[in-house]
Amino acid sequence: EHILQTSRGPVSVTVFGDIDKPAIITYPDVALN
Repeated sequence: EHILQTSRGPVSVTVFGDIDKPAIITYPDVALN
């Protein structure tokens, strides 16, 4: 799990799979943080 600082505040991110591929982030994922 990583904490990313954004202009809206910190967001918790968990990485699964290949980190060299593009990430898929959805609004429900962000809302749960």
